[in-house]
Amino acid sequence: MANIQRLLDESASHAQTALKSLFNQPGRTMTADEFRECFRSIRLFAMATTGSTSGPHIAPVHVQLTDDDEFEMTIQTESVRWKDVQRDPRVAFTGWAEDGKTVILYGNAAEIPDTRRESTAGGRSKPVLTLRIDPTRIHAMDPRRE
Repeated sequence: MANIQRLLDESASHAQTALKSLFNQPGRTMTADEFRECFRSIRLFAMATTGSTSGPHIAPVHVQLTDDDEFEMTIQTESVRWKDVQRDPRVAFTGWAEDGKTVILYGNAAEIPDTRRESTAGGRSKPVLTLRIDPTRIHAMDPRRE
């Protein structure tokens, strides 16, 4: 289980200059509860993985933050992102809420055992599995609070 407040605080203290100038301004930071509310309000996230030639891959995905503060997502077993994660588990996500709040999450993705199944989302059957993302850094800001 992620300790969201600890990760927000540690990430803020280790952020580089550009990130600090955007996310770590007084009044812009979020508490863990504000982060949870914001994260759950975002419909799609941009997920970045590293491809086999070290180039980036990015795609819109759904990510769920569970009541136990676990980050999970369903992924097709034939997708580029799943192939990337098997090679290099490091992932990054960013998302924006309708009100301008922004989150960035870095972490390591791993398959949750016994979650492989068939999905008919989108009208055709395809094999999927569930990933758990173990966060290593979290940044969040509310730009309306300047």
